[in-house]
Amino acid sequence: MQTHVPHLKQMTKEDSYKNYEYIFKMAMHEAEFAWSTGNIFLLANTILVAFVGSNFLSPQKENLWLVLSTSVLGILISIFWYFTFKRIIRRHAYWTARARDYEEDKKIFNIFSGDTKILADGGIVVADGEKFDLKTWGFVHLPIHKSLQFVIFLFILFYLIVLVMGIKWV
Repeated sequence: MQTHVPHLKQMTKEDSYKNYEYIFKMAMHEAEFAWSTGNIFLLANTILVAFVGSNFLSPQKENLWLVLSTSVLGILISIFWYFTFKRIIRRHAYWTARARDYEEDKKIFNIFSGDTKILADGGIVVADGEKFDLKTWGFVHLPIHKSLQFVIFLFILFYLIVLVMGIKWV
């Protein structure tokens, strides 16, 4: 069901600020939600990795089966984490795009557009005579959501290595 929202140009200035405030809060909520759910999945994986690591080289066969099943659980949790994170990031991207459109249309604020957008896209901006960029080591632009996807991939890779090595020992 689609609701009707009056065109931005038809809103009063006060309504425009209220609408922008709502959009801004939604973008911030999605960012906070992404990090809080990421922390939960990171904690779960850290506990599983610690368990797998402390029991992997144990000579008892029942420990090996427990480690292998824990690795499968770790893979499933990591895959679920990846898709949950992708969905949250898409919702955050939607609200920031709405805020950016709003800023450009109403010529108010410059939080999600302008220099901030240039920085987020890997560009360089000058503020107070100083150049700023978000490059890692001065040459790589790695958005933070890509970094987290890489961490998820490393967890999955760890669990797969444990599975392959463990299956050889069975």
